[in-house]
Amino acid sequence: TTDAEPHDAILQRLDRKVGKLYFNKEPFIPTVDRWNNLPIVFAKKHLDPLRGITEAELAEINGAIIGDIQDSKILIAGGAKLEAKKVYSIEPAQRMFEAGLISQDTLTRSQEALPYALKLNEEGKLSHSTAFICPDDGTSLYGEVLPHHVLDFEETATDKPVDPGAVILNKEESTNVTPPVAGNPHTNIGKAISAKNKSKLQAILDSITAIWQENFGEDNPTPKTNAVTDKSEGTMNTPGGESLERQIETVRQALSGATGLRYPDGTPRNIWTVMTLPDQVIWQHPDTSQYFSTPYTMVGETVTFGTPVEVEQAYVVKQAGKVITNMTAEDLDNIAKRNKMADPTTKTETDAAIAKLQKERDDALAAKDVEIAKLQKERDDLKAEQEKVKLQKEESDWIDLKKSIIPPGLVKDPKDEADLRKLQKEDNSAFLRAIVTKRAPGTKQEGQTHVQKAADGTETPDTLATVRELRSSTGRMR
Repeated sequence: TTDAEPHDAILQRLDRKVGKLYFNKEPFIPTVDRWNNLPIVFAKKHLDPLRGITEAELAEINGAIIGDIQDSKILIAGGAKLEAKKVYSIEPAQRMFEAGLISQDTLTRSQEALPYALKLNEEGKLSHSTAFICPDDGTSLYGEVLPHHVLDFEETATDKPVDPGAVILNKEESTNVTPPVAGNPHTNIGKAISAKNKSKLQAILDSITAIWQENFGEDNPTPKTNAVTDKSEGTMNTPGGESLERQIETVRQALSGATGLRYPDGTPRNIWTVMTLPDQVIWQHPDTSQYFSTPYTMVGETVTFGTPVEVEQAYVVKQAGKVITNMTAEDLDNIAKRNKMADPTTKTETDAAIAKLQKERDDALAAKDVEIAKLQKERDDLKAEQEKVKLQKEESDWIDLKKSIIPPGLVKDPKDEADLRKLQKEDNSAFLRAIVTKRAPGTKQEGQTHVQKAADGTETPDTLATVRELRSSTGRMR
């Protein structure tokens, strides 16, 4: 099952802020052709860009392969953007199944998901989101973008693309177009926007106009860039005047034909070009996954290839990149837990990035552990000091009591003193009564009851007066 026509799509708007980061076009330019042949994954969330597109990863998100990306290019006119054709077809899933990369269940899931996705597209409910790896400095991207996949999902009130300008442009053909010459690609005239996407795109155009007016003070400014601009095509040119995107695509298409690889219907197989240089192209064999470097010369639209030489793919990660996508924090946390990349060369790059991320995380945790231990020690030291001061005060208060109101006979025995001190802490009234009424054994004066004399000279016990005196001396008088 294949859609009748590919769909032009804006995969990513550039030279503007998307979310919290500024997506400048420069990191996308060197690897723009690497978006070609990337799978379109239909699911509710992204695959992990630091892992491979494998059966296990697709099963984890209940994902399906419903097509691939072709003819990726960066357009400048009207605002820089990454644009490509979305080719909806079961063929990419079928090839992965034949290569043993996905199971029959995933192939069946893909076959069922494809017509549903096309129906969503017709209803204006299908959105997409890009997933790639690229370093950033906290405010903007730099270095090179490493594309991974494009996610198609059903747009709802809660599930929306991070970049609202990432849209599918539904195509229609003019009824007055002269049929194309045999052997030449057919070009559809005009791009019609679905009714449900019209208001969204109008808001985007209004936003772009406002940005232009703010930065340039005019309604139709010429975008400022260090590259030469092809005003008729709106694409970035090489210094020689040849469109860089057009040259890359011409070389890729010519290489697809020159390899002699064919689909069952006889059409040339699409070749994934890893890198296109002025005199050679690096590409990957679709069956063996081997990498080759093929020299070429280009005169006009004619490309002549030399003998391919097998090469090894190697990347050196200068600084670990950050995953740029709409994935959740939980998805990102899984990056450090698993690594199932099918490509061993890419795995080396991925391992280095993951190792750095893990080290940064471990260093941060270790620093926090040190800080927590320091705070705990300060807390324990403070509690110990408070306890020490409390004990010193209790001891000082007890010594004062012994000197002022407690008869020495009551505390002559250490055990008696301990019992009396415990009584003072637990029941102060009982403590005071004990001092007043208890006599110390073996003494004549110590421990006797305090008395006062009456008017006739007789001694009259006045326990209440004595208690008041004791309470007053200990600060407990009310």
